[in-house]
Amino acid sequence: MPQQQSKILIQAISAHQAGQLQQAEALYKTYLSDTDDFNASQLLGMVYSKQQKFDLAIKYMGQSLARKHEQPNVHNNLANCLKRQGRLSEAIDHYRTAIALQADYVDAYRNLAMALQEGKEFKLSEQYINKGLILNPRDPALHSLSGHLKKELKDYQGAISSYETSLLIRPEHAITEHNLGVAHRLNNQPQAALQHYQKLLNQNITSFELYQNVGNAYSDIAELDKALACYRQALALNPAYVDAHRNISSLLWSLGMKEQFVQSYEQVFAQNVINDELILSCVESLLAAEQPSLALEYLDQWPVANSDHPNYLDFLGRCQMAAGNQEVALGFHEQACRENPSNAHLLHFGISLLEAGHTDRAAKLLSHVFTVEPDNQYALSHLTLCWRLLGDEREAKVNDYQQFVGEYFVPTPEGFSNMLEFNEFLDSFLMQVHQTKYYPYDQTVRGGTQTHGNLLTWENEALRLLIQSFDLCIHEHLNKVAQFDPPFALFPQTQAFKYSASWSVKLKDQGFHTMHVHPMGWFSSAYYVNLPDDMDQGSREGWLKFGEPNFKLHEPLPAQFYVRPEPGKLALFPSYMWHGTVPFKAQQTRTTVVFDIVPA
Repeated sequence: MPQQQSKILIQAISAHQAGQLQQAEALYKTYLSDTDDFNASQLLGMVYSKQQKFDLAIKYMGQSLARKHEQPNVHNNLANCLKRQGRLSEAIDHYRTAIALQADYVDAYRNLAMALQEGKEFKLSEQYINKGLILNPRDPALHSLSGHLKKELKDYQGAISSYETSLLIRPEHAITEHNLGVAHRLNNQPQAALQHYQKLLNQNITSFELYQNVGNAYSDIAELDKALACYRQALALNPAYVDAHRNISSLLWSLGMKEQFVQSYEQVFAQNVINDELILSCVESLLAAEQPSLALEYLDQWPVANSDHPNYLDFLGRCQMAAGNQEVALGFHEQACRENPSNAHLLHFGISLLEAGHTDRAAKLLSHVFTVEPDNQYALSHLTLCWRLLGDEREAKVNDYQQFVGEYFVPTPEGFSNMLEFNEFLDSFLMQVHQTKYYPYDQTVRGGTQTHGNLLTWENEALRLLIQSFDLCIHEHLNKVAQFDPPFALFPQTQAFKYSASWSVKLKDQGFHTMHVHPMGWFSSAYYVNLPDDMDQGSREGWLKFGEPNFKLHEPLPAQFYVRPEPGKLALFPSYMWHGTVPFKAQQTRTTVVFDIVPA
């Protein structure tokens, strides 16, 4: 190498190491104008990578590999750039090549495992994490990556263990501490989550994501004023943060400030912080709150930029349908489903067709969605309405209330003389956690309140005893159901279950539940803690009813089955079944505990 060229390369590397990237770039390019040095090409690629000029980085790293393929570090670095460009499969190939060239390349194992997680190839990701940990058992990033994987697979206890191991190796790592808090909350341990979040706040580490998660944990333990303050702090740091807007909107409604429930959106719109995601989130809140006309007015005031996007057209279809403009709605749904429609858009189109009286076409669309997604119980619940209207015998099999609905009087927990005494003990606790004034606008309660968080995970003696009694009834019901043919192909046939969600509802005079289903559950429930003495049960006031949809059809479908509420009774039923409550008149309140279970 001529002396002048050597001097230029040394200057380039020196500038590169000093972070003087523009100078390094110019020197590398000068040097490469007179040589095809593969190492200088990859170094120039690294400079472009640092500058986030990934197309150029990929070009020069590729040139380096064309001259010398056996460079594991270059394959790894090239893969990083390809991944940043969204070229995931190419990145995975280069990570694998790097490992093939250097079997102990821990960084490549880590990057490959991360890329495989992004591609939802979780089993393969786990394999490479484990191989990397064999090479270096004290790699904190690999342990954190293992935590991410387990969290994705809903093994929250496993995720907690992996994050804790990572923190033992690398203490005071803020991101891992934060992730550990998130895993605790997902594992229904909001108090433990708050301890980790507070540790970060005490170190003056703040971010909008941290305040959002602190707010979520406070919401879980019914400290709603603190939750609201945290969500507002998240917005102060990031006014366009949609999740915080949604949470503020929901809390304001529940706390009785209905006139302000979309105020946070309006405030940032007035400050010209506006984008399609924010607009659609705002109008989705209005639609959930049964204000479709106002949602359409907001869209006139703040039109979206991408008005041809299927998500926007799908929303317009749902909004126009809710406003009673059926033919206009179907036109928007048709446009949303014109090219490569998503199953979600086909589902919404099918539901609108059903409501508009186009039952045959609705059945075909909903059947398609259920065939493609055979665990989509929301599609199934609407498909059963089509079958019922069309006289299809499959509806009676899926909605066999005699076989699949169970009524059980919960065993009296130890230490109590009867369930009346226990329910008084339980209700004294529930009175403390019903802190809101109104029902959540995106839930089915009308004329009452619903608790926040996953109720049965709270550390409380009454709930602990209640779960023990519930377990006995659930096992009895699952044993009963196992004797019958499954109502559809993917209906789980197992005795193993876990509680996935739980809450309490307190209804007052004229209160009821709208008809609905629980698409994320397997079996759902209603446990009656207390009932008004003056409720007229002769007219089925307050009874649990099944089979009636939550929207008007051209041919009305009345309820098919009823369960009479009684204190101490637990009703269990498949989560896909349409169910709700007959409104009642009474001076006293009616309290229930509700939960979903899923297969364990």
